[in-house]
Amino acid sequence: MAFKKRVFMERTLTLWIFLWGMQPIVAQEKDPYDMSLENLNLLLVYRGLQGHQPKKFVRIISEWLRDHNAEVIESTSTDVYSDKGILEKVDQII
Repeated sequence: MAFKKRVFMERTLTLWIFLWGMQPIVAQEKDPYDMSLENLNLLLVYRGLQGHQPKKFVRIISEWLRDHNAEVIESTSTDVYSDKGILEKVDQII
């Protein structure tokens, strides 16, 4: 069982990295080489396993992102992925 979980996590991480890297190509409105967070619309989706502290992470990272002029939307539910209005607005999902 642990092997299957590890393989799943590796494949999920690989897919996430691939999709994250493709996003500047898909989102043609923004310069893919602009590393600025200014006016970047980010969606933070979080939950948590027992013993983890997702609220603390989101609070810290959201504050940092906002300090760098990014727009941040936070969600504790994966239902946000079915909201077309939000998904059309965001540039990156974390």
